[in-house]
Amino acid sequence: STYGQGSTFSFSFRQRVYDDNVCEFDPNNLKREERKAFAVPFTAPEARALVVDDNKVNLEVAKGLLRQYGMKVYAALSGEEALDMIFREEPFDIIFMDHMMPKMDGIEATSHIRHRETDNNVPIIALTANAIKGADKLFLDAGMNDYISKPIDLRRLAAVMEKWLPESKKVRNAVPEKEEAAKPSSENISTGALPAHAVFEEGSDPGIKNEGAFSVLKGIDASAGLSNCLGDEDTYCGLLETFIDSDSYNEANRFYLENDIDNYKITVHGLKSAANYIGASKLSSYAKMLEMYAKDNDGKSIDRDHPGLKPLYDEVAGSIEEFLRGRMKGNDEEEKKVDINKDELVAHTNELIRMIEDMDLDGVSRKADEMAGMKFDDEKIDELINGIVKDASNFDFEEAGQKAQNIKSLLTQQN
Repeated sequence: STYGQGSTFSFSFRQRVYDDNVCEFDPNNLKREERKAFAVPFTAPEARALVVDDNKVNLEVAKGLLRQYGMKVYAALSGEEALDMIFREEPFDIIFMDHMMPKMDGIEATSHIRHRETDNNVPIIALTANAIKGADKLFLDAGMNDYISKPIDLRRLAAVMEKWLPESKKVRNAVPEKEEAAKPSSENISTGALPAHAVFEEGSDPGIKNEGAFSVLKGIDASAGLSNCLGDEDTYCGLLETFIDSDSYNEANRFYLENDIDNYKITVHGLKSAANYIGASKLSSYAKMLEMYAKDNDGKSIDRDHPGLKPLYDEVAGSIEEFLRGRMKGNDEEEKKVDINKDELVAHTNELIRMIEDMDLDGVSRKADEMAGMKFDDEKIDELINGIVKDASNFDFEEAGQKAQNIKSLLTQQN
């Protein structure tokens, strides 16, 4: 089979007919899987966790998921950096260690930790994208306590946290204050970017509030990427920016040109995971294929298919850069908006409603352009203002009028 093209084949088999009557499809009879609400079982505001991963995107995702527990989360980009932090700083309560890293991998780093620590007690959890048979024995023999497959499953993470985090660090049925969680204590610590103590429908589509902005992304399923960030758009945008900054293709290409197959394997392995986390499944699959070639030391297949990595990566990276430029421009425009008070907003909405009723379409467009430069100190009303501007630009004046009426109703309720 050729990657990206597939194969065409056919087959036949004998099947007994039990009923000659033709059934009609009824969508109402479909059985849908129940989505179960998930919440972290405890918080641990006094606990210190260390995440070790050479890929920045993977690192950010792991840190974000751990922040749901309200804990202090530190990060290291290599085994060497992790060792320095472990033996230089206060003790950690739990360590999440990536398996495949350049120079010093997770198994070697764990070996150093176990030989140097005095109590031999800190739980070390392997993070691996290769959950093959026998992986548990590999990690346990290396001195690790447990492992989690990537992408990280929330219930699996919760089970690991429940089992290995010291009971003295757990606080049951408590939600940490966001204000406190947002205060970092060092440059390596990460806290509070995602809402703590998250409760959501596991496996559900978080939805996209600003779907139009994400439409410029090519080769990326933004909904899938958002689900990896618990639906938090700011965190997802941070992942996209980290993906670009990592420059994984150029690093992989450098190792390819140097014929360094070991580091090439590690780099495309990281690209596979990072692309998967942001929702770039095709790029992730292609990187996985190259990783398999490198594991088999199949230089001929790498030579044949490595050139195909660049167009896939360029499509994804180019659209991310376009998206981030648009987002930055949008933020600049938002900062330029003028605050208006309640009386001013009432006057503008009344005037807009009158223009719509009089079919003064030019006046409606001018008023919408004027309102585009305004903002109001109420998130729901501010969204309605933005909606009016969008509806007017699409000549949907009836919907714009309805939103104006909704604004008036909300303002009346505030009296």
